[in-house]
Amino acid sequence: MEDILKKIKWIVGSELTTYEIERQTGISRATIANMRKKKDTYDYSKMSLQNAITLSKYYDSIRESSQIFQDQGGFISFTTSLDRWLTKAASMENESDEMRIIITKLKDLTLKDMDLLQDLYSLYKDSIVRDSSTNSDNKE
Repeated sequence: MEDILKKIKWIVGSELTTYEIERQTGISRATIANMRKKKDTYDYSKMSLQNAITLSKYYDSIRESSQIFQDQGGFISFTTSLDRWLTKAASMENESDEMRIIITKLKDLTLKDMDLLQDLYSLYKDSIVRDSSTNSDNKE
């Protein structure tokens, strides 16, 4: 219950407009304005369970959207780097024509398969986490 209360207080204290909260949750502007006006003294225990759940879910959706947006930048960066690496590998002079053709096909298939790219990106992120934890263990 404490977790839900923290989420509600975050929503109430956020920079979101009262109108936006109403629009996204269906909770009246008057109720939201009242919670904001009495921010430090509002008795959240008297709030309806439905409003508490709705505000908590709204908080979760905002956080999830934020995380997805942050992760999109990493995914785009990863995909761009993969494209550059495969392009460079396909144009290396010391590779046989057959190997360049294979690398080019690999590039074309990989960059067009969103599920495969997502899997590769997940593996890439996991390897970064493993590497950083290994490095921090070695420093100690």
